[in-house]
Amino acid sequence: MAEREILGWITVNGNHVPVYKGESPSMAAKRFAKEKQTTDKIASVNEKEKERSIKANKQEATKLNTTSEQQRLPKRAPLHDIKKEDANKKSDILDLYTKQRYRFASDVTGVYAFAGKGSSKEFRDADKYVRRYGGKASDWQHCAGFASITNGRTSFNVEVHWVQLENGDIREAFIKRRVDND
Repeated sequence: MAEREILGWITVNGNHVPVYKGESPSMAAKRFAKEKQTTDKIASVNEKEKERSIKANKQEATKLNTTSEQQRLPKRAPLHDIKKEDANKKSDILDLYTKQRYRFASDVTGVYAFAGKGSSKEFRDADKYVRRYGGKASDWQHCAGFASITNGRTSFNVEVHWVQLENGDIREAFIKRRVDND
């Protein structure tokens, strides 16, 4: 496109618009309005296409995750028992009702992951733990197991829940329920 000589500038709706040689200010304003309308149409089409693409990608990802991969995974993924020493390294156990903290008095047995890596259920809070402790959201698990716990004076058997990376470092453990010795 050939260069055109600019005679001056006008302001149209807060935009500076050039007035070319052989063009009146009103003609420049009309030209600007027409160009803006075309640009807005293109931007609108691009935005709609972008939204459609994002929606299609989300649907495809959901479809893949729910149908093929998640149907093959167990609801509860059995894991190895955790030694008492390893369990006490990074976390103590919080009683959500009394706010008291306990330590593991025995190995954690019957360990399984019921959300996150290895199970068929999505771990929705994984991003929160990535921000706190690092790792990848896809590697976090919400787990449960059974153990004896103590605060130094009393001890009892409980079902404990916690989160962990797949390497087994227990984080933010809490008592889910007491288990009676029958």
